[in-house]
Amino acid sequence: MGFKYSCFISYSSGQKELIQKFIYQIEESLNAEIELYMKELCYKSPYQTDASSKDIWGSYLAGQVLVESASLEDVSERNSQTLQRIKSWLLEIMRGDMPAIERVNAGNVLDKLSDDRLIKRILFAR
Repeated sequence: MGFKYSCFISYSSGQKELIQKFIYQIEESLNAEIELYMKELCYKSPYQTDASSKDIWGSYLAGQVLVESASLEDVSERNSQTLQRIKSWLLEIMRGDMPAIERVNAGNVLDKLSDDRLIKRILFAR
């Protein structure tokens, strides 16, 4: 991942446009790297029979990376499939045989990625 500008730029030098361009290029480079990383960590469906513990941990890590670094308000169509696959994995981790703390953590990550499951037959206190 290379950057076009690698020198220190002072805010007081009056080069606001250059700084904004630099920040934009960093964001674009990081987003491209995150996209590749997500697809590498979580490329299988959780419903495949040959899923291994590497796939489980990869999807869990992919969810954590997304929560900490990605902007999830405007997910492109091509990345929405990866996001849905990660959410499906997190849901399967919650239902699976992992230790309780890992299942709770997967649920917390899923919540931050906007868990879109419907909650039926639950009466909430008013």
